[in-house]
Amino acid sequence: MGSRPRKLPLQCLIEKSEDGFLEEETDRKRCSEKGTGVRFEEIEQMVIIKSEKLRNEQGTFLTEIEGNKVCDHIVFIKGEREYALLIELCKGSSKSHDEIIQQLSHGGEESLRLLSACSHPPDLCHFGFFYIYTSVRSSSFFKVLQGKRIRFRGKNYPVLPMQARNHGFFVVTPDVLESELIPRKKR
Repeated sequence: MGSRPRKLPLQCLIEKSEDGFLEEETDRKRCSEKGTGVRFEEIEQMVIIKSEKLRNEQGTFLTEIEGNKVCDHIVFIKGEREYALLIELCKGSSKSHDEIIQQLSHGGEESLRLLSACSHPPDLCHFGFFYIYTSVRSSSFFKVLQGKRIRFRGKNYPVLPMQARNHGFFVVTPDVLESELIPRKKR
């Protein structure tokens, strides 16, 4: 008999993220800042971590470490499939493509650190790198961003720019996760 695959340990992730865990946001199933955000619908078990409150092993806030800016939120979703979403919210700033890629990449590394601290194999998770925006900077900015890749765990992951159309929120459902993050089989 084979052993059952281990399920994403949400309670451990809460404990390992210390004060980075946003219980009230998880209960409301959304993460947001300055008029833009992500709302999760039809998703039962999840943890939302506000990255700016994460600390390293020495207890230093990651935001206080030079060059280690992390994306706004790390979201772990437990269901039929497991997901780790790295979310950067466009808050009207004029970040460059490289800054966005760097923040998402550092968020990915932090998600791996948290999974490792909870002894959970990252291969069981589908990773997604989302850039959520409400205002249109220029269509060429998003085309360039869409063409960028994040080198993560030996693979190239696309950046997924998504427009928040529903009162400033991009809505994530199981169908969106399935269509955006699960590799399609080639015919």
